[in-house]
Amino acid sequence: ETWSNAIQQCFNYNSNWYGLAITSSIEADILSSAGMIESLKRIFIARSSDVDNLDSTDTGSILYQLKALGYDRTLTIYNGETASYFADASLLGRMLPTIPGSTNWAFKSLTGVIADGLLSSQSTSIFTNNGNTYEALAGQSIFRYGKVSSGEWIDIIRGADWLQARLQENLYSTLINVDKIPYTDAGGTIIENKIREILEQGVENDFISSNGAGVGQYTINIPAVANIPTTDKLARLFSGITFEATLTGAVNKASIKGNLSI
Repeated sequence: ETWSNAIQQCFNYNSNWYGLAITSSIEADILSSAGMIESLKRIFIARSSDVDNLDSTDTGSILYQLKALGYDRTLTIYNGETASYFADASLLGRMLPTIPGSTNWAFKSLTGVIADGLLSSQSTSIFTNNGNTYEALAGQSIFRYGKVSSGEWIDIIRGADWLQARLQENLYSTLINVDKIPYTDAGGTIIENKIREILEQGVENDFISSNGAGVGQYTINIPAVANIPTTDKLARLFSGITFEATLTGAVNKASIKGNLSI
């Protein structure tokens, strides 16, 4: 049984889980798991101590391969103590209890994991291939930085997953608990309000940005019923709904310039 088969069977039995870590750090097992997680829309934290990850041009390294695949849902930690410690499980345990989108995964300490003392060039090689490290820097053991294999930040992936799930749940709950949503402009307003409820929660969670007055930086577009194709109306599909939102993001570095004079 491959790891992808095992993960699929676990998902078929119970899909109420989100984060995955596996006992293996073998490249083939990581690749098998990463491919399955991509299709299941969960997240996978992998760990590797393979030294080929310290050379950004080594096409055989797991970091290089995952980057080439462009996976959005796999984050890989390089840690020299992979054989003895589980940085992947520790990171999940540290971050999954936090509110999705509210927390930057960078700079966190991991319980029960020994940090590496990497050269700057080694860290840079790992980061070049969108890998992550657990390092001892300036007397602190910290996780750097929180990118998935595609180069996106994992807090953005998790926040977007949260937003999609809550939007689906909120509209589904409304469909169940009202006699009907009429296929009218008034019905469109009901849908708009349900979307707004979740976007406002995203603002409260500090995932979606707000201006100085605390107003969420998002817009919702509900088309007029008169402009929706007849085929969609016959299928009872209220189509053409869109929204845009600005994310708060997070700071990992700062550039400061100053002048001193006498």
